[in-house]
Amino acid sequence: MVIKNPLNSPFKKPPINKSTKSTKSTNQQNQQPSSVISSSPLYNCLLVNKLFYKITSEIISTKFYSHNEQQLKKFIENKSHQQQNSSSPIIIQPKTFILHKLFQTKQIIFDQLIEFINFDQLSWFELYMCPKISLDKPQSQTFMKIFQSCSNNLTKLIITGSKTIDDEFLMKLGQFKCGDNLQILDLRACELITDFGIYQLSLYCRNLTFINFGRKPISNGNGNGGGNGGSGRYITDNSMIKLINNNRKLSTIGLAGCHITDKCVWEIANKLPNISRLSLNNCPKLTNSGINQIFTLTNTPNSNYFKCLSVLELRFNHQLTDLTSIIKFKRRQKFQFNIILLLELCESLMLKYRQQEFELDKLISLKIFQDISHWVNDYNDNDGDLSYNEIKHLINNNNNNNSSNNISARSF
Repeated sequence: MVIKNPLNSPFKKPPINKSTKSTKSTNQQNQQPSSVISSSPLYNCLLVNKLFYKITSEIISTKFYSHNEQQLKKFIENKSHQQQNSSSPIIIQPKTFILHKLFQTKQIIFDQLIEFINFDQLSWFELYMCPKISLDKPQSQTFMKIFQSCSNNLTKLIITGSKTIDDEFLMKLGQFKCGDNLQILDLRACELITDFGIYQLSLYCRNLTFINFGRKPISNGNGNGGGNGGSGRYITDNSMIKLINNNRKLSTIGLAGCHITDKCVWEIANKLPNISRLSLNNCPKLTNSGINQIFTLTNTPNSNYFKCLSVLELRFNHQLTDLTSIIKFKRRQKFQFNIILLLELCESLMLKYRQQEFELDKLISLKIFQDISHWVNDYNDNDGDLSYNEIKHLINNNNNNNSSNNISARSF
């Protein structure tokens, strides 16, 4: 983590006339400290005294975050310089370690960085879009240094867009018991992970609440997604059903681009009562009949399937043609559980959805009108009301009687 000196913050100054230079410089000197203090009070504690510096450094070092490679290199240089001038090792001990979008950062920089970090207390490890950083390089102690020491504390593991994370990495996580307390596992766009690694990990992980193995498929050429290629075919029901059965606390599942079938969706509905977010974008093995049947059963009275679901993503599943059951499910969530379902659809599916929703509303309106008409014309309910036909017959008889009376009056 690069600690910025608040006194060196780059403030842009407007052009200053010579006549007002002294006045403006005085105002800037008076205003600058207040803006610095208000924007970064914790960093200013470093400048008070040695005691404040020591305590503040410990607090700041509990979270390590970097999104700039140049700052990361400066941090390593500063730590190296401190190490040379100190007899004791300069080590920080973060609980959170995050590297964010370091697309060009090479392995050697990461290896130098972790030399100054103790991971014993680590609970959150994240490499977000750092494709060139490997955690399981042959003849390297990187994995051992990070995950063996924090196996009892690790609860959140996020590695996205990695070109090196594979099944062997997941196997080692299980072997070192890193999955015992793991709750959040996000491995989006890690193309080398397959059913084998997920199945092995499912044998050790029992407390997961969040998983995401989504990946982007190869485009079909129209720019709208929907391709069936890519590495998604390596993740199927074979591993996901095992993982679901062993982690009944799951509330968020991301399987975009994976080749799961209707059976996996049924297992999610049947085994996970707390599921609230489900991403099934571009899953080519899902079928129209299967999804329709699952949500039809979900809409039945006293059904407990998907009762907590608030987000459902179904983009680019062009094989889905009948969305009536999903329309009814969205309304059921609102009126029965007071949940506003966020339904994510692509443009073509949204067009189908709106057309079918309109037809469903017309059908419901027609049924309401028929029920009202039946109630109005029902003369067998013994409520004393006359039916429409009886009223019509009574009016005709009354008109006939009036006509006969008029004829009789004329004859006299």
